[in-house]
Amino acid sequence: MNDRHITNNTGYVLLNWQNKELIPVELQQAAQSSFDNPITLYEGKNSSLMLSGLADGTYYYRIRAHQKQPGTWSDTVRLDVAHYSLARVWLLFVAGALVFLSVAWVIVRGAADES
Repeated sequence: MNDRHITNNTGYVLLNWQNKELIPVELQQAAQSSFDNPITLYEGKNSSLMLSGLADGTYYYRIRAHQKQPGTWSDTVRLDVAHYSLARVWLLFVAGALVFLSVAWVIVRGAADES
C-alpha cells in the first residue's frame, strides 16, 4: 500500500498490496491515524482484501510482514467513506423508474400496433 488518501461513496473497497513471495502479512484498521486502538482485519499470505459495509467515516489502514519478527509498518492509507445522500438516491431511483416505465410503454405500444 502507498501513502495515499481514498474517497469512497459506496461503503466497499478492495485493498491490495505487493506480496509476490507469499510472506504472511498483518493488515490493521484504525479510526485515528495514530493507530491507538487498531483492529487486525487480516493475517495471511493473500495480497488483497475486500471490505464492505463500511459506515460513513474515516478509516486508516497499514500493513506489515508478520513473521517470527514482524517488520515495520507500511505507509498509512486513509479512506474517507461518505455515502450518497438519501435525496440523491431517491432522485436516481425516480429517474430510473421513469426510464423503465417509458421503455415498457414503448414496447407495449409497439406490440399493440403490430396486432
